[in-house]
Amino acid sequence: MHPFLKCVASVATVLSLGACTAGVGSFNRATVAHDLQQRTGFQLPVESPVSSVVLPEGIRLEQALDVNALALIALWNNANFKALLVDMQLAQADLEQAGLLPNPELMYSFQVANKPFKYALDLPIEALWLRPMRLKVAEADAKRVNNVIQQAGLDLIRDVRQASIDLIALRDQQAIQRQSQSLRGEIASLTDKRLEHGDISEPEALLARVEASRASQNEKRASYEVAFAEQKLLLLLGLQTHTQPLKIKADAYPACETALLDIDKVIAATLDNRPDLLAAASTIETNQAKETLSRFSWLRLLGIGDATSGDSGHVLSPAVRVTVPLFNRNQGNINRATAEVEKAERQRQALLQQAQTELRQQFTRYQQSCTELNILTQQLKPLADQALQSAQVSYDKGDISYLTMLESSKQLIDANIQEAILNGAIYKAWAEMDRGSGNQLSKHIQADQLTGFAASNLTTDK
Repeated sequence: MHPFLKCVASVATVLSLGACTAGVGSFNRATVAHDLQQRTGFQLPVESPVSSVVLPEGIRLEQALDVNALALIALWNNANFKALLVDMQLAQADLEQAGLLPNPELMYSFQVANKPFKYALDLPIEALWLRPMRLKVAEADAKRVNNVIQQAGLDLIRDVRQASIDLIALRDQQAIQRQSQSLRGEIASLTDKRLEHGDISEPEALLARVEASRASQNEKRASYEVAFAEQKLLLLLGLQTHTQPLKIKADAYPACETALLDIDKVIAATLDNRPDLLAAASTIETNQAKETLSRFSWLRLLGIGDATSGDSGHVLSPAVRVTVPLFNRNQGNINRATAEVEKAERQRQALLQQAQTELRQQFTRYQQSCTELNILTQQLKPLADQALQSAQVSYDKGDISYLTMLESSKQLIDANIQEAILNGAIYKAWAEMDRGSGNQLSKHIQADQLTGFAASNLTTDK
C-alpha cells in the first residue's frame, strides 16, 4: 500500500477508536423519576396522559388526605410539571443527535456519449474526533435538565404544602368567624332585651346590631376566601374538574422545636444536595465542554475518494481536504465560550449565597412564628378567654357597658384568628426551609444528621 494511504488509514482508525470510546448516555423520564424518588420518596407514574387525571394507588379523593398525599397527586397531575418532564426527552434527543456521525457524501456522474461515468466519495473525518466533545456538551446539559426538573418537583411540593396549609388556616378562620357571628348575634339579642327594660340607650343597641351585621359580613368573606384558596390548590393538584371540597388532615402542623434544628448543618447538607445548585454546576460543565469544542470546531478534515479524472474516468484515488487556519480560528466563539464559563461560575456563586440567605431567613421566620405562637397560646389567649367570660357575666348583670363587652369578645376572636395564621406561618416557613435544603428536612434517612428535627414526624410515606 502507498505510504500516504497507510497514513490516512492509520489516522482514521485512531480517530474512530477514540470516538467509539464515548458512548451515548441514557437520560429519560425514568431517570428523573428515580432521582426524584431517591430525594423525596415520591414515585412518579410510568406514563402521564395529557388531560386525564391519574391518582396514585391507595389514594382516594373522598378520604381525608395529608399534605404529602396531596403533593404526590400534584406530581402525577400538575400540567406544568408534566410539560417540564418532556424537557428530559428533548435533552435525550439532543444527546443522541450529538452522538451521530455525519453521513458520507457520494457524487456520481452518469455515463453519456463521449463522457465516462465519474464518482467521488467525501467523508468528514473531523467528526470522529469532535464527537466525544459534542457528547460531553450534550450529556452535561442533560444532567442540568434533570436537576432543573427535580428542583421544579421540590418547588411544586412546597407550593402544594403551603396551599394546603393556607386552606386549613382559612377554614379555621371561617369557623372562628362563624363563632363570632353567633356570639355577636347573642349579644345583639341581649342588648335588645336590655333596651326594652330601659337599661341602655338606642345608640348602644344600634351599635350591637351593626357589630352583628359586620360579623355576618366577615363570615361571608371568609367563606369566599376558602373557596378561592381551594381553587388555587386544585390547580396545583391538576384537579380542576373536582367539585367536592377536599378533605385535608388538620394534624399537618410541625412541632416548634427550634432548639433542635441546627441551621448550619442544614446549610452544609444543602450545598451538595440542592438540585438547582447541582444544575448550576452542570451548566459550568456544559460551558467548559463548549469552550473545549469551540477550540477545535473550526477544523474541517475531509477524506476523499476521487474518481473524477483519469483516462477511464473511474480510477479511484485518495485525497484529503483540510482547513488552513490563516484568518479564522474561531476566536470570537472561543472568547464567548470562555466568558460563558465565567458567567456560569459567578451565577452559581450568587445562587449559593442566595440559598444560604434564604435558609437563614426562613429559619428566622420559623423561630419568630414559633415564639409568637408560644406567647399567644400560653399567655394572651387564656387571658382573653377569661376576660370574655367575666365580661359576659358582668354585661348580663348590667355592670359594664356594651363597648367593654365588645372589646373583650374582639380580643378573643383576634387571638383565635392569629393562632390560625401563626400555625400556617410556621408550616409555610418549614416548607420553605425543606425546599431550600433540597428536601433534607423531610427525608427520614436524614433525621439523625439534622439533629432530630421534630418535624421528621412528617416524613414522606414511601
